[in-house]
Amino acid sequence: MKTIVFLDRATLSADLPDFQFPHRWVEYPSTTPEHVVERCRDAHIVVTNNVPLSGDVLEQLPRLELIGVPAAGVNHLDTETPWRAPKFPRGWALQTPPPDDHRLSCC
Repeated sequence: MKTIVFLDRATLSADLPDFQFPHRWVEYPSTTPEHVVERCRDAHIVVTNNVPLSGDVLEQLPRLELIGVPAAGVNHLDTETPWRAPKFPRGWALQTPPPDDHRLSCC
């Protein structure tokens, strides 16, 4: 079973899809940078609209497989660390919606 953590649900008013795989959903209205690791430590999927995910944070999330961003930009994410750090599996992915589609999709 995958654990999905949405760090800043209050920033998105859109409905989210019904994921078609076994999962545990955890959401927080907002998250400060100091609480990210604590809240995401067991997450396989992290959803963040605006909460920064630095390389230091990503390296502390041993189960992370995918980051979902229901926004148009990813400037709040360190997108380099996962590609160069040997601890990240080959299947690691970052998912953002197309510019004209504001629904989140994870696979």
